[in-house]
This record gives sequence, C-alpha cells and structure tokens, in this order.
Amino acid sequence: MVYSSHHFSLKLALIITIGCSILFIALPEIDLLFASLFFEGENNFLLRNSLIHSFMDAWVRPSIKYLVIILAALTALSILSNGQYIGWSIRNIIFIALTFSLGPGLIVNGVLKEFIGRARPKNIIEFGGDKIFSPAYFPSDQCAHNCSFVSGDVAFAFATIAFPLLLSGMQRKIGVIISMIFGTSIAFYRLGTGAHFLSDTILAGLLSVITALFCYIIIVEKRSLRN
Repeated sequence: MVYSSHHFSLKLALIITIGCSILFIALPEIDLLFASLFFEGENNFLLRNSLIHSFMDAWVRPSIKYLVIILAALTALSILSNGQYIGWSIRNIIFIALTFSLGPGLIVNGVLKEFIGRARPKNIIEFGGDKIFSPAYFPSDQCAHNCSFVSGDVAFAFATIAFPLLLSGMQRKIGVIISMIFGTSIAFYRLGTGAHFLSDTILAGLLSVITALFCYIIIVEKRSLRN
C-alpha cells in the first residue's frame, strides 16, 4: 500500500486531536482561564458589541450562505459545460462538497452542537450569565440548540483548506497558510465575543482538517494512484 504525505498529515491531526481532547477533559479549567482573558466584567467580553462584532454579524457570517449559492452555481456550470468554462472535475466537486457537508455540516452542526448542550462562555455564571459550565465532550442540559461545543464558524473557516489541497507546489502551500490564518482569525473573533471556549475552536478546526484530509485521500488521491 502506498502512503503519501496526506496519510502522515491525517495521522498527525488525529494524534493532536486526541491529545487536545484528553487535555481539555482532564483540565477543563483551561477553558475558563482562557475565556477570562477576554472577559471585561458585567457579562461583557473584549470584542462583544464592538465594530468588529457588528461587521462580522451583519456582513461576514450571513455571506456564507451566498458563498454556498455561488459555489453551487459554479459547480452546475462546470458539470453542464463538461469542464469547458469551469475546469472542476466531478471528483473534485464531490470532495469539496463532502468536506463541508460532513465536517461543518453533519459532525459539527448536526451532531455536536445539537446533542452536547454546552452553554457558551457569555451565558455561564462565571461570566455574568445563569448557566452552569460543563467541560468539552460532556453532555449537558444548559443549552437546547446551536450550543457552544464546537464552533460552527471556526469549523467552516478551517474547512476551506479543501480548496488549496486541490492545488500543487507553492500555490498549495500558500493556500493552506491562508486557510489556517483565516480559521485562526475566526477562532479569535469567536473567543473575543464570549461565544466559544478555547476547546470549542481548537477541536472544531481539527475536526474540519481531519475531514478534509480523509475525504481527499479516499476521493481524490486514491483515484490519482489508480491512474
């Protein structure tokens, strides 16, 4: 069996995820300590109700649905024109679609955010709310819908790594770096508004990266090796 650098990257991401998960479960106070760095008292956080917060909520976050519509339109154009106008292969389209639908879609928003029930930092007693803090992974009854664990915005941002994975050489390296910077920026923004704990953001990013690498290996790379 032939193993590529993507197999190594996937194994490394899995090891890091397991390590981070054990750390946050064993030392849940890390989440409280890190959240306190952004807490300014009276249920207010560093970036909450700031210009950045208003801009992100009014423009950036809603634009995600328009991005999905644009990508769907480009995909349809590529298929209908048989790659004449937009040179995306069906296999690459399936890879991108699965990365986003399985990672941010099913695993994050469909399962974890709906069934773990973790309250957000801005809602817990320690930071002026009325909810009880619960560690990462531990089911709780403090939130009924769209809960803190894990971050959907961060998961979506890090899932953009799927696009540069389809490139090669320096373009791929630059694209991956941009994707990681983008994901990290969104994570900092969500932490700064008291919307998520550190574990919510780190594990969301890792889950998306793992999903992207796994989908790439089984959909894109396996086909290339056969050829």
